[in-house]
Amino acid sequence: MKQKKNNWMHRIKMLAMAFVLAWGLNNSLQVQAATEAQKEAFKQELMEIFVNVDTTKHSIYKYNLTRAEYKEILDNFYKEEGSMIYSAYPSEFSVAYSISGTQMSSMTLEVTDNGIKERYEKLCIAVDEILGGIEPEMTDLDKILYLHDCIVERTTYGGS
Repeated sequence: MKQKKNNWMHRIKMLAMAFVLAWGLNNSLQVQAATEAQKEAFKQELMEIFVNVDTTKHSIYKYNLTRAEYKEILDNFYKEEGSMIYSAYPSEFSVAYSISGTQMSSMTLEVTDNGIKERYEKLCIAVDEILGGIEPEMTDLDKILYLHDCIVERTTYGGS
């Protein structure tokens, strides 16, 4: 009889421990969504990483980004804010990342080309020169023709 009582007590303790453990894990795994301010701060850091061709490991855990938020921001960076920077990069670059629980914890820009920063700076100079040639009295058609001519004059094709 005493053995049965001990078995039941042991089972109750195990059930209570399982409940506490499951409750604790559930609370620790809840995803806290990144705020707009955190997303903006991450975008700024991302811009600095690409502009400076910074290949060191960056802790991004503080931004509370989920994998989906991180991917969305990186994709938008390539299409929008960072499109000019991104165009200076060769196709041989990647962004490595790590995840802790449900949040992104770190990222590292991996690049083997050292000429990116120079190409980006040349690109910025060219864009400033082109934009400096647009006069206030130009019509939209004049601006389009001017931009067309600038692109044609400055573009060369490599390869065969």
